Amino acid sequence: MTTETMDAPAVAAPTATPPHPLREFWGYFSANHGAVAGLVVIVTVVLKPPGPDTAMLAGTDCGSPLTTIAMLPDETVYATVA
Repeated sequence: MTTETMDAPAVAAPTATPPHPLREFWGYFSANHGAVAGLVVIVTVVLKPPGPDTAMLAGTDCGSPLTTIAMLPDETVYATVA
């Protein structure tokens, strides 16, 4: 009886590259739906176009007499009505 030895097939080294750090972060971040909702709210607030309500908060005159009156709580009113 002869003994045969079988060679194990050569195992190829893994060729997959590790994911990019941002892709890995997004994979973990997107698993948390509350965090994604919070990100949407923050991006919406930051990218909101300025309008009369934000001009009033910034203390600038947006041209509306009612807004100007609402901005100045003292007794002097600087609103001009055309």
